[in-house]
Amino acid sequence: MQESGGHWDEYINNLCKKSFFTVQKKEFVSYYVIPPVIYKLAKSVAAEECFRIGDDEWIRIPSSVRHLSVHLDSLSALDDTIPYKNLRTLIFLNSRTVAPIKASIPQVVLNNVRSLRVLDLSPCMIDKLPDSIRQCVHLRYLNISSTMITTLPEFLCKLYHLQVLNLAGCRLGKLPSRMNNLVNLRHLTAANQIVSSVTDIGRLKYLQRLPIFKVTREQTQSIVQLGYLLELQGSLQIRNLENINTPDEAKEAMLCKKGQLSVLQLMWAPDLDEVNTNKEEDVLEALQPHENLKRLDIMGWMGVKSPSWLENEWLSNLKHIFLSGCNAWEQLPPLGQLPSIKTIWLQRLKMLRQIGPEAYGSGSQQEPFHLLEELVLDDMPELNEWLWSGHTMRNLHNVVIKDCSKLKTLPPVPPNLTEITTARKGYWMPYHHDVKFAPATTARPSVSSLCIFNCPLLLARLSSPMTIEITASFGLLRSIITDQMIILKCPLLRERLELIESLDIQDCSEITSFSADDNDILLQLKSLQSLCISASVVAILCVHSLQPSPE
Repeated sequence: MQESGGHWDEYINNLCKKSFFTVQKKEFVSYYVIPPVIYKLAKSVAAEECFRIGDDEWIRIPSSVRHLSVHLDSLSALDDTIPYKNLRTLIFLNSRTVAPIKASIPQVVLNNVRSLRVLDLSPCMIDKLPDSIRQCVHLRYLNISSTMITTLPEFLCKLYHLQVLNLAGCRLGKLPSRMNNLVNLRHLTAANQIVSSVTDIGRLKYLQRLPIFKVTREQTQSIVQLGYLLELQGSLQIRNLENINTPDEAKEAMLCKKGQLSVLQLMWAPDLDEVNTNKEEDVLEALQPHENLKRLDIMGWMGVKSPSWLENEWLSNLKHIFLSGCNAWEQLPPLGQLPSIKTIWLQRLKMLRQIGPEAYGSGSQQEPFHLLEELVLDDMPELNEWLWSGHTMRNLHNVVIKDCSKLKTLPPVPPNLTEITTARKGYWMPYHHDVKFAPATTARPSVSSLCIFNCPLLLARLSSPMTIEITASFGLLRSIITDQMIILKCPLLRERLELIESLDIQDCSEITSFSADDNDILLQLKSLQSLCISASVVAILCVHSLQPSPE
């Protein structure tokens, strides 16, 4: 089993480089597979210690065997001739028949499991953890995932050496009350609401995964519990931060010491009746993340002044930031000086009126936002302008502007824009929840898009003269998606109609015919390769209007 501080990823990668393993992907899961030649060699070398019941060839099980795996349709081979007391590993494998089978583990096996370190019962379709498991005082790994178990016995909490407990897919209502006794536990895999219910979780100081932590005012579930969990990796979502009593409590969470966290989500409950702005600011200041963080979400915070760690380049590895529901935030921190930032989502910042030089920063030697790829402004009711003259975000690929009713000037747009979408109606826009945060450009790397939803002043502004920077950005425009024919008449788009290759006119049920001016616009689409119109009558009219004359 894993030792504290081990570099297992490095070991596995080195073995892959030397062809001991190959990586194969099936849907969303990656597997390490041993090549046939290496498998035969390993099987030969380990023949006296490792054995599988259910292989095509059947030989006597050596008395020295320590690691045994069994196919469920071969359970009849488990008799009293097998040296169970010497076993360290016992793994049950799925039946080789097509349909799963419900099988009972022979009692002779259950009576002799005391020396086990690894036990995998996941294919067994059991509805109760065998009582004999209480004897497994040396157990390090227990997998009962996808079984029909709904309640776990309290004796589970006395398996003090347990390091891995896999409960994925079990329909558990709750965990045993003394789960915090498993002080060597490193991996607890279960539904998020189940894991977050463990009280005094700080006792599990080697725990490496904790997807969600809910802060309460009780000492056993206060933010201080996180301070003991210095081995946490991957993603951590901390909810109900309004329950932190003092900034000193927040500091004791020691987020700045958790260098293996890649994603941190800080969440306050929305629409609180009473808010102490100074306390909110001091708490967020004390929740300073480690500099290795890759993604940061701040949701529902009601402070006004940004924390100092967002005012400088402390988060030098941060690639994605999501600020949502922070309704008192009047001025953005200098996000432009974060050297690795690729994605910025700003959502429901109701007091933010302007984004200007303060967002670019002045203390960095690098060009602001030089790696930014995606920018989203969603539901910003007071935002009226983004001052960005003189700054070009050369890697920007996608800009989405939604429900910004007062915005009257375009924010930064991709320098080589290929697609524009405009619509009078907004739509629900989910945030990326995948920890890996696959960019929107993965499927169509050549597409750079600007999407404008429910921003009437901004759409009206498209008919006005534009700056040289914006005009130049539309030079490669090839695709237009819109629900208004009038948008094609604005000078910025009309002078490029000859180059448009794709036109998608959506939700045009109110259009019953084309005017002469509309026909003139459509006839300018000399490079058009794809045309989509959502109303069939208009589509027929449009097709006829595009037919070449007999002459």
